[in-house]
Amino acid sequence: MIWQLALSVTIGSAWISTTAALIPGTSGKFLEERTELVGAECTSPTNISVTCWYQLEIPAYLTQWAATHPTCASATNETDCCISGEPWSTCFMRLAYAFNSSHYAVYGLNCTGFGACQEPPLAPLPSGITIEEFYVLNTIYAINALFSELNNWLLSVANAGKFLLGLEETGTLNTTKLSTAFSAGLPFLAYTTFSPDIPQPPAGLTIPQQFVLQTFLESLLTAPEVSTAIWAPNPPPSSNPPTTLSTNTALPSPSEPLSTGLKLLLTSLTSFQDFTSSGSWSTAYPAASLLPNITTPWLALANGATTYAYSTVLKKNKFSAISLGTEQDQTLYQQNKTCTAAGYVCTSTTNLAVTTTTTYAAVPDIVTVQNYTYYWSPVTHRQYQFIYNGTQSASNAKTDPWTVLQAVETSGTSLPVLFDGAYTCIAEGRAGGEVIVVEEDGALDFSCFSELFVEF
Repeated sequence: MIWQLALSVTIGSAWISTTAALIPGTSGKFLEERTELVGAECTSPTNISVTCWYQLEIPAYLTQWAATHPTCASATNETDCCISGEPWSTCFMRLAYAFNSSHYAVYGLNCTGFGACQEPPLAPLPSGITIEEFYVLNTIYAINALFSELNNWLLSVANAGKFLLGLEETGTLNTTKLSTAFSAGLPFLAYTTFSPDIPQPPAGLTIPQQFVLQTFLESLLTAPEVSTAIWAPNPPPSSNPPTTLSTNTALPSPSEPLSTGLKLLLTSLTSFQDFTSSGSWSTAYPAASLLPNITTPWLALANGATTYAYSTVLKKNKFSAISLGTEQDQTLYQQNKTCTAAGYVCTSTTNLAVTTTTTYAAVPDIVTVQNYTYYWSPVTHRQYQFIYNGTQSASNAKTDPWTVLQAVETSGTSLPVLFDGAYTCIAEGRAGGEVIVVEEDGALDFSCFSELFVEF
């Protein structure tokens, strides 16, 4: 049986539930690996695998461990119980290594903070460490390593990255929402590559990178409380004040929301068990090496923040959209239009908008006297007209919808989220609310990443 990943996302008005092989195009390799490990001797850390996680019955082992290691009755008895206020993961590591509380800092036993714990030795196992203990220790470390590396990577982007908005920026940016959008970079990375049929990992990722990306997404689906802790319903308040939008606007720190999720996993055994239920954290791939330097395609980890920021800037600069209904056939949508290479952003001499208001009436672009700008979503197949609601000037391309939307298309912004997301967010009366909604089944709804106004 090929290990599979069920992904469900909400975008626009379309709900997509997809089951795909772990890594498209390589499922045979993983099937072969899993087959070879069935019946293997799961007694050595060099054979670490998903199969052994189940053969060793690690979830049941952890439940039994919790039942037999209560809170210590006194501060002097630390050998078979957890000290009052001690995270379960710290207690587990301390007892596994037969240390006392004085060894915390020396041996990195508290893994609730970024980069705060040490990797357990692979072989041979330290004296007294069981293989079950090793699997739990290794998983604790892997989770801490991934969250820490993700935080470090995003911080490096935040320090180096600036929004080159290319518009006449006005107003202020809600840095709490921007921080939330930014911290969602890893799930958003996969979300923005979804097709209506099969989600594909971003081009350029190695097999280990694809593996950890999908493992993280699967874990969020099996532990929605972790997603909720990080992103919804009330993200941690940002310590940064609102920032005036400019071409030098820097990304805020993503550390607060990510730290909340990490602490929940390593202080709540139930959340840890939910998050690791697939066993996929038991892998030979070192989590700390999976996030490389700031290069494409990992720059796409900032696309969530970029999408939110651009939608805000577009709205404040008098741009909006009109929903024109759906067109299932992209070829028909493109008829009598000039389109960009991707074929979603087009211009035409035909005005397709039918509006009952004058405030958001369709306005011709300035490229030619009677050109209009359109976007077609490959996810919902909905068409939109993109318009400018101010006085256009032939000498100012920043007031030209066709010029501006072409620039946005190449900025890293997710156009399906920009248009479909805004449509759904407004239609459901959620505009101005939380940036991310965690559904009951753990799916993440990014619709309200976009603050673009859409008339329909």
